Amino acid sequence: MSEVDSNLMTQADYARWRKSRGLPGGTREAVRRAIVTQRISAFGPAKLIEPSLADAQWEQNTRARAWLPPGPIASVECCANCRVNLAEAQRLAGEVEQLQGQLQRMSHLALTRESLIRKFESTD
Repeated sequence: MSEVDSNLMTQADYARWRKSRGLPGGTREAVRRAIVTQRISAFGPAKLIEPSLADAQWEQNTRARAWLPPGPIASVECCANCRVNLAEAQRLAGEVEQLQGQLQRMSHLALTRESLIRKFESTD
């Protein structure tokens, strides 16, 4: 085995290694899915993994998950719904921010109006 090959790990070892470091993908199934979806590289018929390369690929090719409901994920549709809900929540948060700005401006105008009315009434 060459020097490069000495760094290769089995998928199960790589999963345990990720789990021990507190990284996502700490199960054999998660590693298998990452290989199948070509998010990380595997070498040879045993599909061995070079951990530093795979970690870099995992970081680059895997999106961070948005909030997911507790418990197992029932389907891909559930994940898609979560992404849609997150996008809608972000859009609504932007609208709320705009409305708060408008409300502040209107409150300022109302206070200015009241101040002018009081000033005008006191000069009478």
